[in-house]
This record gives sequence, C-alpha cells and structure tokens, in this order.
Amino acid sequence: MLMLSTEGWFEGIFTVGILVVGICSGLFFVYKSRKTKARLLLHMGFLIFTCSLTYIGVTLDFFSILLTGNNIDNSNGFQALITYFWTPPIVFLAIYIGAEIVIKKNKIPFLLIYGILGLIYEIIIFIDPFGSLISITNIVSGESLIHTNIIFGTPLFFIMGFFMISIIILVDLSLFLRGIKSEGIIRKKYLMLALGFITYQLITSFDAFSYPGVFLIIIRGCIFVCFLIWYLALKEEIIKPTKTHPKKEVKIEDSLFLLSEIKPGEISEEEVTFFREQKICLVCKGEVKGFNYICSECDALYCENCARSLTNLENACWVCNTPFDKTKPSKPYIKGIEYEKTDKGNNSKE
Repeated sequence: MLMLSTEGWFEGIFTVGILVVGICSGLFFVYKSRKTKARLLLHMGFLIFTCSLTYIGVTLDFFSILLTGNNIDNSNGFQALITYFWTPPIVFLAIYIGAEIVIKKNKIPFLLIYGILGLIYEIIIFIDPFGSLISITNIVSGESLIHTNIIFGTPLFFIMGFFMISIIILVDLSLFLRGIKSEGIIRKKYLMLALGFITYQLITSFDAFSYPGVFLIIIRGCIFVCFLIWYLALKEEIIKPTKTHPKKEVKIEDSLFLLSEIKPGEISEEEVTFFREQKICLVCKGEVKGFNYICSECDALYCENCARSLTNLENACWVCNTPFDKTKPSKPYIKGIEYEKTDKGNNSKE
C-alpha cells in the first residue's frame, strides 16, 4: 500500500512534468539551432536540457516509492549527487551565453575561471557529499520525497554563492540592459529571457538553501513558468497581418532569436498596408521612428537604415521593384535567386 502523502504526490507529478518538458524543450531548440545555424540558440537549448536534469534524483525517488513503497537508497549520497552534479554545467552554459552577449571576444580566460571552480565543486561533492549536502525526508520511508539542501558555511555554499552573483551580473542584468536598449520584437524577447533567468535563479536558490515544505509544490510549478517564458522568448516570431498569412523564411537575430523574414517579391498588398499602418519597417520589423522612406509607387514603408542598405544592394523596392535611387543601377530580386553581400561590398549570386 502506497504511503506517499498528498504533498509528495503533487511534488512528484510536478517534478516529472518539469523533467519531460525541459528535456523536450531543450532538444527542440537544439534541433532548431542545427537547422538555422544559430550558435547561441544551440547553447540555450543545452542549458534548458541540463536544467531539467537536476530533477532526475527527485524523479527516481518518486518512481521508487511508486514501485517499491520506499524511498530510493541514498545512504551513499546517490540522490544528492545526481541532483547537484548538474550545477557547474548549468552555470558554465549560462555564463557562456552572457559572455557571448556582453564580452564577445577574449572569453577563454574568463570562462576558464568558472571551469576550474566547477571542477572543484564536482570534486567536493564526489569526495564527501554529506559534508556539503544534507538530505531530508520523513522517518517513515515512502511517505515523502527526499529533499537535499546545501549546508550553510561549507566551501560548496560559497562556490554556489559566487556562481549566483556572477549569473545575476553577467546574465540577468546584461539581458535586461540589452532588452532596454533594443526595440520591437527583440526588446520583448531579451526582457522575457531576463525574466526567465531571474525567476529561475530565485526559485532554485530558495529550493537549494532552505526546506520550503508545502511551498515546494509552488516552486515546482514556477519552474514550469520559467520554461514557458524561455520558450516564448526563443520560439520563432511570425508577424501575421492576416489569418492566412503564409509562413516565410526564418532569419536569425543575435545568433539567438528566430524571426520570420518576408522575402522580396512575395509581399501582398495587405501586408504592405499592415506594416505601414503599424509603423513597422518592412525589412527589419522594427518600429519606424524619425526619418523613413515610403516607396513612391506602392507606399511600402522602410526605416532609414534599411532604405540605405537596400539602395546599396539591389536598389529596388521589395514590393514593386521601383528603384530607391534612380541614378544608380537596379538589380531587383528574382524568385529562386538570392544575393549575398561580399567582403568588397559587391553583390554575388548564391
């Protein structure tokens, strides 16, 4: 007869859900990154996948109770190890993503510090897991799931504290500031990513350094919210002026975000009207402020930067092929042929 408490049932079900959703979401973004060659999206996918693996220990404990009526054997620290083993990879991936956004170059010495600290962290928990971790459960085996905390004042405690402060500064704040400086869709996506990181860090910190009791159910539920926020931030964004608007080719922004790209020669009159009325540039999808360009033939709206760039490239409106500058030669887009800007600034067919 199963003796698992109501609290244990909720915690177990939520934890299994987090594990499954996290693994599926992470693999989905890894798959999308391989198709689109978005390097940071690949690392973000691995980060989400690894975050979900921290719940393997609790999941195994839950299934052990369901199958045997007793908690998993944690006398050698197995459950604690399999739970906290994933912290250094998570921190390293998060710091790497933050460094790519902020530092970009000369990251190796910086990342080497976190690699060494991560190695020290792993050595500590493998040599003496119960010297830094304490596992708590009810006296009656099978009544509740095992909950493992980091012991205050241990070397592991201070390493974990350093990791958290680093993520706050390099990841949370950098994503938030990048979002504030950005516009349109990219602004929203950066701010959502920052919100997901901040929420996840607060929740997992509370989980690792305290025994939340019944609030653990709320914590597990909030992890779902974090995964959902990350999914909404990273999923492909498609602007649809009409319900029948077809999905266009995808472009990558900052090696991280998937945005729909409208190709020249495939833009309807309804789309032109929609972008113009919403003050959105037809090319970059950003909000048009200040100087802009409106095609004299079809009234398509372009921001100043995109109008100048297109003038130097094909010099043709994406809708009607009218030249931006009639004193220069025009090379309109031909369906099935794309033009790529070379290092010398010339156009070459691909």
